[in-house]
Amino acid sequence: MDNKNSGEIDASITATHMMLEATELGLGSLWAMYWDPVKMKKEFELEADIEPVALILVGYKSEEAKPRKGHYESLSESDILI
Repeated sequence: MDNKNSGEIDASITATHMMLEATELGLGSLWAMYWDPVKMKKEFELEADIEPVALILVGYKSEEAKPRKGHYESLSESDILI
């Protein structure tokens, strides 16, 4: 009723499920956050009306792989609530 396009939201949900499935298969995944959509369309030969939403990298994790410093830290509730 609000005439909003839910395409990006739906694509994000799908990408999340793909990452969860990769984990179930024993693979690691990463949602890349910084990429050029024009180069992406050219590299993957996407049609003009297709807009890339996510770039998911999937593969076997290195034995030495570990989260970056601060990955498991979070702000206090008073720092994030207004």
